[in-house]
Amino acid sequence: MATRKRAAAGKSGAAPRKKAASAGKKAPKRKHPLLKLFSFLAFLTAATGAGLWQIGEKYADSLPYYQQLRAQAYFLKDRLLMVPDPTISIRTPEDALNSPYDNLSLGVPGMTDAVIDRRGYALGYSEQYEQPLWVAYTLTAEEVLEKTVSRTDDFRVDPYISTGSARAEDYAKSGFDRGHLAPAADMGWARKAMSESFYYSNMSPQQPEFNRGIWKKLEEKVRDWAVDHGEIHVVTGPVFARSNKVIGRNNVAVPQACYKVVYAPKAKPPAMIGFILPNAGSDRKLYEFAVSVDTVESVTGLSFFTAVDGNLRRRLASGYDIDAWKWTPNRQ
Repeated sequence: MATRKRAAAGKSGAAPRKKAASAGKKAPKRKHPLLKLFSFLAFLTAATGAGLWQIGEKYADSLPYYQQLRAQAYFLKDRLLMVPDPTISIRTPEDALNSPYDNLSLGVPGMTDAVIDRRGYALGYSEQYEQPLWVAYTLTAEEVLEKTVSRTDDFRVDPYISTGSARAEDYAKSGFDRGHLAPAADMGWARKAMSESFYYSNMSPQQPEFNRGIWKKLEEKVRDWAVDHGEIHVVTGPVFARSNKVIGRNNVAVPQACYKVVYAPKAKPPAMIGFILPNAGSDRKLYEFAVSVDTVESVTGLSFFTAVDGNLRRRLASGYDIDAWKWTPNRQ
């Protein structure tokens, strides 16, 4: 796993004003600060190759037009100041193949109003429901066991959703939790991944007894499976009814249920399993909510793990083997 660093922007005060040049001596011409910046960038371009700007333009072009200048600024910060991991806009399923991340390495579950790929997870955002229809990420045993970062709790609007994501006031006094779809606890291996899990574009309104109860147990079990099998691929999201309760001024839809599908390619043998859980508290066992991946696809209209070999995928997605997954008490 590549190591990422954060760079803090330095502050510089204004240079002290120089005394006027003495008579008979010509004052030296001062170079405008922007010219100094351009000279510096030109030097870097020459030193690292003309491809530097082409890379920057590639990242900029991957975002909506109004964001391109900001993307160029992010590019300069990320590449020149060594702050990695830009956020990528996915316009077609083929774009995912060129992403620097592996969240969509097994396919895009479905194209939505905005598909965003970032350090810890990818998401497909729905303007109609003001939340993602899916989030996808890969979780490894190393990432689960690393846990170097605590919760940041920095809930905020996602600046990469051009139509605007849900906001804090949508959830305030609604009676619903801001339910993570890509769990914060799965992002403890990197500060940026942890912080970005608190975007409102990663939230779905969940009943408190659901979010803090059986849904939390399933999230813990998924981390156990990542440790058991070394690596798993996860896609999760909401399930809506024909008519849904909404909260807040942005009419954030309250899902009827939530789903999760998991693929363990390194299990012996490889295995897939799905879950559909009503958005309510429950004392039932987790495995009682298990379903096939095909079932989740038929309910959501999405397609999961499409890059897996055809025959293998058809066999694994059409059913599930409860015994292929450990159901012993959580390690945590």
